[in-house]
Amino acid sequence: MVYPDYDTTADAVKRHANEFKLPGPLLLDPRLELAQKTGATVTPEAVVVGAAGKVLYRGRINNRFQDLGRERNVTTRHDLREALLPVLAGKPVVVAETKAVGCFIPERKKK
Repeated sequence: MVYPDYDTTADAVKRHANEFKLPGPLLLDPRLELAQKTGATVTPEAVVVGAAGKVLYRGRINNRFQDLGRERNVTTRHDLREALLPVLAGKPVVVAETKAVGCFIPERKKK
């Protein structure tokens, strides 16, 4: 889980992860380097990167949100799962990109 934000602290990340029971390692990306390299533009947005560094999937985790503030009663598509299953089986991802709904990641600050 990557947190692409200039101002997010490690304590805030830990609280967020605990509140939402997020598994796995947590990484701060205050310089937005990973976001820029993977092409991520909003949060939450999933990016699956293959062993060779190629982006295999980028987009929404699922279709729970239709638009900002518009949540479905029932999630009907699990896009990230549908991308990960073929990757784990050594096959190509059928739908390599979907439109993620969320808050925009700010542009990387110039040095």
